[in-house]
Amino acid sequence: MSTGINDTIRRNKCTGTARRILTALATVLICLIINLPAIARQVPEPASNGQSWEHLTSTGNSDDNDRIETVVRDGYIYITTSKVINVKIFSILGQLISSTRVPAGTSRLKVPARGIYILKAGPYTRRLTV
Repeated sequence: MSTGINDTIRRNKCTGTARRILTALATVLICLIINLPAIARQVPEPASNGQSWEHLTSTGNSDDNDRIETVVRDGYIYITTSKVINVKIFSILGQLISSTRVPAGTSRLKVPARGIYILKAGPYTRRLTV
């Protein structure tokens, strides 16, 4: 396969730094494709209907209806909202980890493994590192 990549690079007259960058990118891509089944096995299973979310505190009526705060601490994702909101947590590969409707106040979710997650809470999307 690397012969085909080298032929393509030569045909497009890539030299020097461009050739090294393209070769490195092609190598990384090949490694990812080869290791994808192993990576997929390491992705944690989704939480069943968000049952691992734990509601910690409630808030009274607030003037700031769109307030959403997230904190990551000790393997938990804490989310504080001023209203009931739909929250989804995805792995970096896009697999749904948890989907639930959290009440106003502070709730937390214990994530199954360290890593990078995508949190989608209502109209907001954030990257979280656990």
